[in-house]
Amino acid sequence: MTASAKSVKGSTQGVDYLIDERKGYELDRNMLYGEKSSEIMQSFRIQQSLNSDCNKKFITAYISPEPGDAQKLSDKELKEISRDFMRGIGVNPDKQAYLAIVHTEKNHKHIHLLINRIDENNKAIKDNFIVLKAQNIAHKIAKERGLVSARDIKQDNIERKLIVSKREKSLIFENHRKVMNLKPASISKYIQYMKSTGFEVRPTINTSGNLQGFRVKEIATGQEFKMSEIKRTMSQQVQKLKNDLGTEKTSSKMFQAHKQVMQLKPQNLDKYRQYMRSMGFNFNLIRNKSGQIKKIMVNETNKVTGHIITTVLPTVKKRLSRDEIKKMIESEKSANFQLDIEIKLIMSNQIKEFEKISDLNKGLSEERGVDTK
Repeated sequence: MTASAKSVKGSTQGVDYLIDERKGYELDRNMLYGEKSSEIMQSFRIQQSLNSDCNKKFITAYISPEPGDAQKLSDKELKEISRDFMRGIGVNPDKQAYLAIVHTEKNHKHIHLLINRIDENNKAIKDNFIVLKAQNIAHKIAKERGLVSARDIKQDNIERKLIVSKREKSLIFENHRKVMNLKPASISKYIQYMKSTGFEVRPTINTSGNLQGFRVKEIATGQEFKMSEIKRTMSQQVQKLKNDLGTEKTSSKMFQAHKQVMQLKPQNLDKYRQYMRSMGFNFNLIRNKSGQIKKIMVNETNKVTGHIITTVLPTVKKRLSRDEIKKMIESEKSANFQLDIEIKLIMSNQIKEFEKISDLNKGLSEERGVDTK
């Protein structure tokens, strides 16, 4: 059983939805008259008229038993559950006007409640932590009546995942031991052997382009873990193998490609991206809510392992001028790749310059969010 509740302004359209005969039937009501939505709403409003301070004068709620339980519950039991629920969220069902509707569409029986929040003293019933109260009382009702609780289902799922996770980790480590017994000559050989046993190993590269660790995924199930989560010594053993992934050259190769592309004088970001892609580098531009570039992800497909190596270009608040960018690109110091961070800053700022040109030429038509062109 799941449940929720919240305070709302209420509307005739909302009542129309509740009393739609195609969706279900009326279960119960208190201190209300009328059959049409306008009549029911007027009945509520009369009782609320002396309170001018509260903006949200209704509480709306739903109670949803598990489908198997719902089919067994009689209308009498559903009424009792509704009234117990109202008491649990701080409403006296004997003194408050309410409408209880059962919806049965999609063969899933559940209860909707529309409750007058203004009490007999013309004060608004407190709605502090009403969602939590609704969840707690639903769990209590389910336990008292021998019904399935959403909280129990969630706990069962967590425990089941932990059992599966433990079994998967044990299986991965067992295959790791078998592969290490074969004495792989390098990390790429290790990855190749692990794949033959049904596990994909992906290297994790940090922002400096250095090997940081690995992730392991079972190909059949898609279950994935950090290698260090399985067993810390596992990652340490693999990193002791010869690193033939070529990750230490990623930044220099990337900047070399960048310099060659800049010599082609691309007119905008799309052209720049097209040229870089032809040289094996793809870009993802991660934007903030206002549409500005927050992070630049550069993906290179490693020719040895077939894996994608991602480098994050840092973005800085200071915007470099075109002359500064040109000077840095032509700088012998940068060309020799002695300062990895500087290389990335050069590219980052150049890409942001393209972004400005693109916006000037096209307006703000470029797609916001994650740019995957």
